[in-house]
Amino acid sequence: METHSQRNASLEGTRAKFYDFLDQYIQPEADQAESSRQTAATADSSQGIPCYVSQLQRMKDSEKTTLYVQWEHLVDYDLELAQFIQDYYHHLEPYLRKALQNLVRTHIEAYSVNEGDQSEKEFWVAFYNLANLDKLRNLRTEQIGKLRGFSGTVTRTKSKFIDWQKVKVQEKSDEESDSNSGAANIRAHEDATEEEVYLSYTEDQQTELDQMKANAQIYKDITKSISPQVYGHDDVKRAVLLMLFGGVHKETKEGINLRGDINVAIVGDPSCGKSQILKYVSSFLPRAVYTSGKSSSAAGLTASVVKDADSNEFCIEAGALMLADNGICCIDEFDKMDVKDQVAIHEAMEQQTISIAKAGIQASLNARTSILAAANPLGGRYDKSKPIKYNVALPPAILSRFDLMHVMIDEPEDDMDIQIATHIVKVHQRQERAFNVPYTMAQVQRYIRYARSIRPQISAQAKDALVSSYIQLRAGDAVGGAVYRITVRQLEALVRLSEAHARIRCSAVIEPRDVREAKRLVKSSIIAVETTEQEVDDEDFIQDSAEVTDFVKAHRGSEMPPAATEPQGAEMMDVDEPSTSARAVRSQGASNLLGAQEPEPESSVAAQGEAAAIAEPQQRQGTKVSQKKVDQVKTLFVQRLREVEAAGDAAGSSAEPSQAGLPQKDLLSWYFDKMVESHQYHSVEELSQDYVLVCKIVHHLIKRDNVLIVLSTPSRSDEESIQDFARRQQQERILAVNPNYSLE
Repeated sequence: METHSQRNASLEGTRAKFYDFLDQYIQPEADQAESSRQTAATADSSQGIPCYVSQLQRMKDSEKTTLYVQWEHLVDYDLELAQFIQDYYHHLEPYLRKALQNLVRTHIEAYSVNEGDQSEKEFWVAFYNLANLDKLRNLRTEQIGKLRGFSGTVTRTKSKFIDWQKVKVQEKSDEESDSNSGAANIRAHEDATEEEVYLSYTEDQQTELDQMKANAQIYKDITKSISPQVYGHDDVKRAVLLMLFGGVHKETKEGINLRGDINVAIVGDPSCGKSQILKYVSSFLPRAVYTSGKSSSAAGLTASVVKDADSNEFCIEAGALMLADNGICCIDEFDKMDVKDQVAIHEAMEQQTISIAKAGIQASLNARTSILAAANPLGGRYDKSKPIKYNVALPPAILSRFDLMHVMIDEPEDDMDIQIATHIVKVHQRQERAFNVPYTMAQVQRYIRYARSIRPQISAQAKDALVSSYIQLRAGDAVGGAVYRITVRQLEALVRLSEAHARIRCSAVIEPRDVREAKRLVKSSIIAVETTEQEVDDEDFIQDSAEVTDFVKAHRGSEMPPAATEPQGAEMMDVDEPSTSARAVRSQGASNLLGAQEPEPESSVAAQGEAAAIAEPQQRQGTKVSQKKVDQVKTLFVQRLREVEAAGDAAGSSAEPSQAGLPQKDLLSWYFDKMVESHQYHSVEELSQDYVLVCKIVHHLIKRDNVLIVLSTPSRSDEESIQDFARRQQQERILAVNPNYSLE
């Protein structure tokens, strides 16, 4: 065991050796002048003057007390001495300073003491360019007291150095943890080429990567490998997969950044596995942050300004989005966030920056992250009769910033319930062995890392497909039914998703099939989910085949092909139409619309009564129409009638009250002109069927829902029959919006 005297002798011996190094070392000419600080240490080496002796004079001229020593010089001079200093730096540091003090006293004696009291001046030794740098997360307690170098980003430091200095450091964005080796960090090594990433893998991994690239079903197989503990929900997993691959980041000539990160929102009933998917993604990447919206504030998500306890100065503390820079921020319970906290992430979701202007601090901080959010619907259950915007408590400004928004609904279904229950029991029984997935997490991570080195370019065919897809989505938005307005943000979302899908194929060119898949995902996410059917009340509805034929001829588009045969009766409808007996009932219904009736022969009345008795069950069935279709027609008609009403008020019209609305035939003409113009029909048959259906919906809005009211009806001429007048009355009656109705 080493005695105290032996230890002191060892320390003194190290001091002497270090003194000799500073006094004698001359750097080789080939290694000179690498940097400004290194130049200060080596400027006179070529003249035979030891580099650290020459640095003393510059220390004196600049009134500095720190000597900078390049670690490579010490290793080159005496490897054993360098290793001893590195392992026992805490004990040797005072002796190294003493050696420097002796060096100054030898060469510049006047500078070794303070001018006033002639006391010995303190000098310090600073080593730089250590051979091996540790990662922050690899620093352990057994390394305390040793001379170590580490890499990181300095977030805060004290402005003055007295006898100690406090520095706050965080991990560099391009570092990966050992536990997530090969993880596909978002924009990690963005400038790396395909060849560089490929060569960074082992030979076995390269063979495995080549097999995955050759797999024609790679998109399907990787989707199955994403979050295998959650059964089903393939479209949601596809959205998460495309988010992991990401789009291509671009920068315009003006320096404006176009984000390539994809934001995804998942809205669904409780117990559908939303949090499981978020937890999977947060463990998939090293720079992924998981947080809950209920317990997160605006400052916690973005950044906060706090007062430093040591210096009493204000400084910036990073929030979740800053910590997830170059990664993914998973926000659970997104709908539980306060509105003021949701507004705080507007900038981060689109511009990918966080602007701070508080306590005299003005800064723009990077938040280059994808956002994966999960939210529960209002009331705890998703209402399929309403679009997403009425099911979640999120403002339109937030909704439009998500590239994809998918819905997960928990509905009782025997076959599906059996499969889900079996899957969950297997998970509890076998844990990881319950998953039979094509690829492991490590394989998917390596594949994503390689694919992200590809920067797909938009081909001419893909450009046309993108423009066409955007126009079609806009047309669908114009006729209602969308979750939110289709804007250029959705066009950019199509571009990003197409790029991500091309990366899955490891293709350098975006093809139309990539655009088609992107459009499918966007359309399935922004359009309301399948809605329930509603029975339309058409008890007194009058249908005239000749009227339908004339209307279709007048409104069909120029490019719409004519029907092979003229539409007749039930052939124009999407439901079975009652036969002759039911038409007799409708004739009776037509007379019921009139009030006063003409007397008819008893035989005719008896026949009608018999027909009514036969057809009564069919009347009660009505027509089944999707709730989405009813809402679309109702919304457009209400908006049109209110526009007409507002235009009349603005003009100060003194028209009769009966002219405040629109005749039903004019309202229908406006609607179908709009539909034909937006290419909603591909044949005359489709137009004919929809005309009959919309007429029934109008009848239902008047009779059952009381959304529309009849302001006036035309008068009957003397020579006009009851049936003809009933048909004309149905088309020429003046309609308006019920004053008590409020459109959501």
